[in-house]
Amino acid sequence: MLKIFIKFCLVVISVHIITYYIAGFIGRYVLGSSEFYPPSPNAISYLRDPQNAMLLLWALLANILRGLLFAAVLFSV
Repeated sequence: MLKIFIKFCLVVISVHIITYYIAGFIGRYVLGSSEFYPPSPNAISYLRDPQNAMLLLWALLANILRGLLFAAVLFSV
């Protein structure tokens, strides 16, 4: 049972991360919301620089945790 759960978690985490970044790409470049992100002069002042490596690492770690939580909830269903 544990082996099945670990495999399920890995699949859900992978799919979650891939779809998160695809949705971000669509939102930023396809729908044209990139004018609100740094280094644009129209950028919202409280947003951090999305090119910062540390911010990208934290976003990846947060999405791994979010995917794990989704997997835990979905596995019990």
